[in-house]
Formats: sequence, structure tokens, C-alpha cells
Amino acid sequence: MRTQPNIAGADKVAALFGEWPEFHDSEVLRVCICRDSPSEIDIHCVKWVIQSGAHRATAEKEAIVRFIFGTVTKCDLGGEDVHVQNVLSSASVEESDSGLYRVGLTGIFGLSGFIEGTRLSVTLM
Repeated sequence: MRTQPNIAGADKVAALFGEWPEFHDSEVLRVCICRDSPSEIDIHCVKWVIQSGAHRATAEKEAIVRFIFGTVTKCDLGGEDVHVQNVLSSASVEESDSGLYRVGLTGIFGLSGFIEGTRLSVTLM
């Protein structure tokens, strides 16, 4: 069981997927870092299921999960062919003792790294 982060909107994400997702095989669709307005990360998240007797997984639930930072204080993003596709192994949310939040992106293909900032929330698109 994954730990649901203590951020606004996390309960709605967990309710849709049945628990807080690990974002495995999810795709980063958009990263927008702004100086004077909120910054956002959009991740297309799918909950896959394999029905008894089925030969492949099917999508049970899916949504675009948008992480919203009040202010970005630090980021370290990299990867190859990020213009093609950005598939994740996982995404994590951590809160520091100083009150900053970090969204970590562990990539399978494309984008990897982290964005850190203030006032993190999440919403479903």
C-alpha cells in the first residue's frame, strides 16, 4: 500500500484509482514552469487490470493528474528524446522539514528528475 501525500486534492486522486497511484507506465504530458504564476506537471495515469483468462491488461481507470506548485524553488530535469514520449517507472511526492514539496519523476523513457517548490496541490483533469 502506497502512502497518500498530505496535499490538497490527493484524496480525489486516491478515490478515483482506489489508492494513491505509483504512476508506473504513466506518461508525463506537460511540464510548465512559470516565474510569476503556478507551475504544473500533467501526468496521464492509467490503472491497468488483467481479467481472468485475458491475454493483456486493459485500462480500468484513467485520468490526467495535474500537480500544481505555488512557486518552483529548484528543479533538475533531464532525459533523452523527451519530445517523443516520457514514460515513468514511478512518481513520488515528498515534503521536507522546511515545508517544501518535491515531485520526483523516475523515468523509463524520456524525462526524469524532480521539481521542488511551495504549496503543492493536485487535481484531476
